[in-house]
Amino acid sequence: MNPEAWELFQDLAESLGLTRSQLLEKIATNQIPLSQESGQLAKSLGNSLAS
Repeated sequence: MNPEAWELFQDLAESLGLTRSQLLEKIATNQIPLSQESGQLAKSLGNSLAS
């Protein structure tokens, strides 16, 4: 995965007081309400992190 994207994801997790895996889990289970656009972005980010 792109190191820059990973860093952004890390920053987002930290800003929410979560670990990266907790944030991924919350996104995956739709526990974090996201706008349509950011939801798509988060899903594609989650997919690329998972691969």
